[in-house]
Amino acid sequence: MLITCLFCLGMSAYAQENRHLRLGDTVPNIKLAHMINFPTATSTLSNFTNKLLILDFWDVGCLPCIAGFPKMEKLQQLFPKYIRILLVTKSSAEDVRKLFLHSAIARNCTLPMAIADSNLSSLFAYQTVPAYAWIDKNGVLNHFTGTPFYLKEEFIKQFIDGKKLNMPLKDEYGNFNCFESLLTEGGGRNLSNVSYYSMITHGINFDGQFGLPLVDFKTGRRLGIHMLNQSRVNLFLSAYTDSLPSNGFTRLENRVILNLADSINYQQYDQHYLDDHWKQDNIFCYEARLPPERMHLLYKVMQRDLCLYFDVKVRIEKRIKPCLVLKALNPINPTFKIRSKGGKQHLTLPYQTDSLIMGNTNFGQLIFAVELLFNSTNGSRQILLNETAIDPSTPVDIRIVKNVKDLTNFRKQLQVFGLDLVPEQKSINVLILSH
Repeated sequence: MLITCLFCLGMSAYAQENRHLRLGDTVPNIKLAHMINFPTATSTLSNFTNKLLILDFWDVGCLPCIAGFPKMEKLQQLFPKYIRILLVTKSSAEDVRKLFLHSAIARNCTLPMAIADSNLSSLFAYQTVPAYAWIDKNGVLNHFTGTPFYLKEEFIKQFIDGKKLNMPLKDEYGNFNCFESLLTEGGGRNLSNVSYYSMITHGINFDGQFGLPLVDFKTGRRLGIHMLNQSRVNLFLSAYTDSLPSNGFTRLENRVILNLADSINYQQYDQHYLDDHWKQDNIFCYEARLPPERMHLLYKVMQRDLCLYFDVKVRIEKRIKPCLVLKALNPINPTFKIRSKGGKQHLTLPYQTDSLIMGNTNFGQLIFAVELLFNSTNGSRQILLNETAIDPSTPVDIRIVKNVKDLTNFRKQLQVFGLDLVPEQKSINVLILSH
């Protein structure tokens, strides 16, 4: 019975993805309905044959894609007799027009562009950009990848000379259900009677990272934990979250000390999000399901699994660290100056404008905003602690405007509302990983 289910799953998956081109397929002569930087407003793919054709799939919201346009132009100039480069986007003509208004790089690009595309893009299995298709002079798809690493003079020469390039394949599912168990995703095996398991896999071809409870959709009862495309450090942080209290703050990477020779493998996804080679080796999924009477052991199981699989020892130690501590100036009545007066809910976060405006919005959004400002991917990565004792669901009114990323200015305005974000040396728990 199990063998039959596996066979059906494979056939079903192939049928769903069969419309996508595979390496070695001949690319059909697709019509390109909206052209820019080209002699005619429309074209067909046959106008780009008889040379190596590199399709650069991009989007108006992909800053790394747009930043790469000058590099692509330089390659076209270096090899005018041997390659053609076509920039392809699903973005609408209006969105591209708006991009040109504020991006000199996009506006000044001279490469031909196929915009508002649906025909050509639908042939390739991708959900994220950038993506690059290498089609030889005979119209055969040789490579489809998500890494710009091979867009270099040396690799172009190797390809022209007939040498093989070992590019990682980009092959992303367009219909992956991130909320379903990895063991049943795709309508596969009949494992509904399983009451306990734990598993670790390498990253999956799916657009996103998730850390969610595993839930029975019929009853709403929690069954376990379900984490997709996470770095090693994020997995350990999830397993030991109860040992690193922060009272609402979630980014805890700066509370990890790595005593490891291979520490680069424990870096964060956002440091390597364009490096497909690194992601293939260092992004993982974890899933565990326990019976209800054992659910309290869930994180103990996860700790055991991670330490065994990665051959790592973990200990929790107290260390003196510089922190930013969110405090109430009046501990007896901490919400005296911020408790909402009611009215319509309104929230403006500092990544939208240079301000933080909360009207009848829960206090947890302030914690989120502080983390966004002082412990985000592009921020200062401060260790943040919350000592306000304010319930995150408490509705509050807060207004902080202008230069909110400056800590001194942020504190001055926050103090008006009976709160402060105080730099202090604190003895806190840290997670130490060693072999």
